[in-house]
Amino acid sequence: RTVLSRALDAGSLRWDDAHLKLILSPKRRKSGRFQGGFANFSSDGKPLWHESTPIACARVEALRSHGYANESVRLARAVARTIRENAISGFKLYQNSYIRKRHKNVLKRNNGYGLVGHPLNPIHILFDTLTTAATNGDILLKFLATFVLKILMFVHWFILYICLIDEESQKLLRKEAFEVCLLGVGEQRCMPSNARAQEKVLFCEKMLIEQLESLTLDDELIQVLRDVTTLLIEGGPGSGLGKRVHRESVPIHSFANYLFKALLPYDRKLVFRMGLQAMRMTVAPAEMPPAEAAQEEQMPLVLPFTYPATWSVIGDLEARQYQLASTLLQTAIGEVMLLRLVVESVQRNMRNASHVFQLSHDAFKCATNQTGAVADSTMLNVALQLAMQVLRMTIQGGTWRRTEMVGWLVTCATEIGLCARMSVTLTWYTLFTPVEASTMVAGCVISPNTAMRLNLDPREREELYHNVCQMAMQCAVKDPQSCALRSLTLCETYTSAFDAVYHVIVDSNKRRIDSSQLFTIARYLDQRGLNSQAFTVAHAATRRLRVPFNHDAHPAANDLLWTTQLAQSLGMTELEELVLVIVNKVRCASVLSDVLRTCTSSISGRMPNGTYGNRGLRADRVPLRPLLEASMAAYVNTIHSKLSHISPRHYTEFIGFLNKARETFLLAPDGHSQFGRLLANLKTIYKGKKKLLNLVASRFG
Repeated sequence: RTVLSRALDAGSLRWDDAHLKLILSPKRRKSGRFQGGFANFSSDGKPLWHESTPIACARVEALRSHGYANESVRLARAVARTIRENAISGFKLYQNSYIRKRHKNVLKRNNGYGLVGHPLNPIHILFDTLTTAATNGDILLKFLATFVLKILMFVHWFILYICLIDEESQKLLRKEAFEVCLLGVGEQRCMPSNARAQEKVLFCEKMLIEQLESLTLDDELIQVLRDVTTLLIEGGPGSGLGKRVHRESVPIHSFANYLFKALLPYDRKLVFRMGLQAMRMTVAPAEMPPAEAAQEEQMPLVLPFTYPATWSVIGDLEARQYQLASTLLQTAIGEVMLLRLVVESVQRNMRNASHVFQLSHDAFKCATNQTGAVADSTMLNVALQLAMQVLRMTIQGGTWRRTEMVGWLVTCATEIGLCARMSVTLTWYTLFTPVEASTMVAGCVISPNTAMRLNLDPREREELYHNVCQMAMQCAVKDPQSCALRSLTLCETYTSAFDAVYHVIVDSNKRRIDSSQLFTIARYLDQRGLNSQAFTVAHAATRRLRVPFNHDAHPAANDLLWTTQLAQSLGMTELEELVLVIVNKVRCASVLSDVLRTCTSSISGRMPNGTYGNRGLRADRVPLRPLLEASMAAYVNTIHSKLSHISPRHYTEFIGFLNKARETFLLAPDGHSQFGRLLANLKTIYKGKKKLLNLVASRFG
């Protein structure tokens, strides 16, 4: 009874044993004294509650549900004061440099899983109990009446006193409810490992923030808000907004967003300091610079880049972080230094590219949403910087939205002006792949619409075009297989860049471009009248070609015929050089014979280089003789290969193949006799295939 009487402030109630059993812990020490319950006092003599906070709050709820409204308020106030005293004590402990050095372990842990999301909902109970009491004055009126009636003698003074005390008490209850809710939500707490528990933590935080938003802020509550915000951002491991947090602590971006908006009209400097500090995701690098971090007593910064594997709510957390970033960004418009800090914070802490992309859109909208007004250049630059950040984040892994992101960056650069576009072309390799730079980016930058949009004069157009050509040349060097042809096209009127790209293409020792692409490039060069360069590229394509035997429909067959005509139009030296390559790279009899006939037949009409001629060559003479011999040998090998596994249904097809072989053999002076010896050899080796041999004899004698 002595402990209880000391704990009760002015206006104490009569407590019977039933009440005591509900309030005080039932466990007793051997000395007979109560272990739990009121055991300490605050600096102003108010009672504190020495027991687990969730359990104490469960007692508050039990008292309310059983009709002990006055008692529940008393206990709720004691618990709220206890939370406040603990927060202040933790703050002082952290701020005391001597204590911090003596108790390093204090800095390395946080407050476990905290009160938000606890199964007993302690913060919600305290807030609801205190705000209900503040709204319903009858509870406090009855509380005071019980005590005051014994003292006051005159009814008039009694009524006046009750009214004054009641109004002040309601304000005090509101203040205590507001403060304990702020401290509870701002508490640092570990993310539970269970997915359902994680969802509950975020849901409870959301509900508590909505309760905070339901209160109308007066001067007194604004001061509480300012004091608690300062306490949280300066606090140690007890604060979720402090300078140091455990790597698996729950990020409290939504709470920071509430604090920012609520306190912004009253203390702009404080809320931006808080918002920038709160922007971090706990598993991302911390805000503090290395020099300051070194003074933090061996406690490492939070460096891991990946999120804990057990976090199933990371998408929700990242969305909340984006909302805070968007609030900071839009509020800082017009303040260059502040915007720079916000952008740096985003670049350091935001890891989801889609949210940074959306933030870039937000900045662009802020810069251009004023009808009839000139766009805000600083905010446009912010939009560009964030768009560049998105492209850097996704250049390796890629995303299905890359095309949209590339287009958006070009849009931002165009809105800013020529300098931004020039900068994009100069630093393209940090933002785009070579394919993106040589196609989408280059096409947009040098388009006529861009020139009109930027109102470029001829000199500026030429400068921008030269930059694009340099970019195209670099793209060809980095990815010749994908960018060579496009780079040539871009550099058509810029001789030095065009020649540089051309040499990249023909440098076969260092670059790998497949034969089909080289043939395409060669045809493009020939169309421009660069027949010598076209042949060089086509020759390189032929060297990289492989045409196995029996591949009559090989996709390179037409390219070989075209290249042969091109070589023939240039001269015997080029044709002889090409024939030697074809003989080494092509094993297909029909392809070889088609190339041979192209060279031996009379060619009328336009040649590949645009000239006209009518010339045919002898197959048995240089430079075609090696090609004739290779064709005949390929036919012999292919015939034997076909006969080794031929079936009756392919006999007719085989006879047709033999007929094509004879046509090739007849190009040689002794071709008729050679073909006869081939048939005789077949009759000897494959004498078991009588039906086929009869068909051969009937057709060829």
